[in-house]
Formats: sequence, C-alpha cells, structure tokens
Amino acid sequence: MSYTIRVKKVLGLMCAVTMTVLLAGCFGSGSTTNKVPELLLVNILDKEFYDDSHISGSIHVSLNDFEKISSGWPKTTKVIVYCSNYSCTASTSISRKLLKKGFEFVRDYEEGMAGWYQAHLKDPEAYQVEGACKASYLTMENNKPEGVDTQGVKGITTQELKALIEEYSHEQGA
Repeated sequence: MSYTIRVKKVLGLMCAVTMTVLLAGCFGSGSTTNKVPELLLVNILDKEFYDDSHISGSIHVSLNDFEKISSGWPKTTKVIVYCSNYSCTASTSISRKLLKKGFEFVRDYEEGMAGWYQAHLKDPEAYQVEGACKASYLTMENNKPEGVDTQGVKGITTQELKALIEEYSHEQGA
C-alpha cells in the first residue's frame, strides 16, 4: 500500500473518530447538555448590556423569556439574579417571581454588574468579568438607597457572592 493511501486512510479514520466524539452528546435522551447547574447566576439586563459586561459564568435571560426559561430549572437550584446596579429594580422583581414559583434559594445581587465590575478593578482575579466593559454605568457611584422595600427578597453582597461562586467552583472541580 502506498504512503499516500495510508495517509488518506489514517486521516479519514481520525476525522471519523473526531466527529463521533464531537457529536456524541447531540443525540439521544442521555445527553447532559441541558443539565442545570446547582448555582445559576442570572443576568437580566438587555442583551447588549450583557454582551458588554457580565460576571464570568453567568447566563443571560431576557425579561420576556424569563417565565419560559425558568420553568425548566429545578426548584432546588440556587439562583442569584442581578442587573446593572442598586438603581435597577428588575432583579428584585424577578427574584420575587422565582420565590413565588417555589424556588428554595433566591438572592438579589442588588449591587449588580456595577458593583462586581468595581470590585474587579481592585482585584481582577477574584472578581472575573467577561466583555469589553465599556458601559458608563459600570464606573458610576453605586450606593444602596435607604428605605427600599425588597418585599421579602433577600440580598447578597459582592463578597458573599464571590464566596458562593468559589464554593460551587470547588465542588464542581473547576
């Protein structure tokens, strides 16, 4: 058998093995590609703001798709919801809806992406972000307003969120 034919056979076999490995999770009911993690960081900002900056590992869920998407999450999933900063009330509203749906652990990260980004500026390794981070709200003053009624939704601080992410990262072997 000539060298050229052997090379073609080897390349063909390598291609077949590679495609089998890459496509193995795409078919059949045993696929784990839709498995929901035990901890979900949910960014509910508009898509362009999510694309500009978000906490590493978080997912984007639009306000319009929230009901449909969250219906597939197990009620035991720990869910942290965030938007831009203390001024944004959307994360509190979504957190309240999740609690009403029966989720056991829901936290509103009220400091939002601005709080996380400002911590990132001080310690980029500990507070990882994804995106270009060009939105002006990221560097604006971000103070918690007094007297805001969270209507039973518990908040989580930047440091508490960092600790929770680290806890689940270690449990998942990341």
